[in-house]
Amino acid sequence: AKDQLGRRLFTTHALNPDPDFRPNARQVRWLQFLKLHGLASSLYLHEYTANTHRCFQTSGRQLRKLFNGGLICRPPQQRETAGADGHYHVYGLSQRGVRYRQQEGLLQPSLPLSGPWVHQFMIASITASIHILCNRTGLRFIPGHEITDQLAVDVPFNWNGAHHSARLIPDGLFAIEYPDGFIAYA
Repeated sequence: AKDQLGRRLFTTHALNPDPDFRPNARQVRWLQFLKLHGLASSLYLHEYTANTHRCFQTSGRQLRKLFNGGLICRPPQQRETAGADGHYHVYGLSQRGVRYRQQEGLLQPSLPLSGPWVHQFMIASITASIHILCNRTGLRFIPGHEITDQLAVDVPFNWNGAHHSARLIPDGLFAIEYPDGFIAYA
């Protein structure tokens, strides 16, 4: 879809997704990255695969193919900021992308996102940045689900004057493995 001047209009989902689209290996890595972090800008997705693909313009074309294939979407909330046209697009997995991953056996656990969209995006940006930096420096990024698999402790808390106990998982839980051990962050 285009405006009167011929510019592409922002759409949240592919208007006519290609039912025969098959992602390449790099695009599959992006799908896995999106599953792990929830949301990511085109810049972060490019940086995640920059060790094997250096051209940002090619990344943009490949992301458009993935978008037009219906496997990723652009959350509409990203348009609510001032000057949104000048920002990198933010992507998330579409329902078709989730189904594709299941059909291909690309099941990867991850912690569920919670809170308003801006909160989810900020947490995703922080963890994605650290994940990319770990890849560049040779350290291992340990996602939250690997940590919570080992934690089964109920935490007592008060809510509305009543005492409760539940397994609480903080947003943005991850760890970095160093040569002499690891440090977890939340």
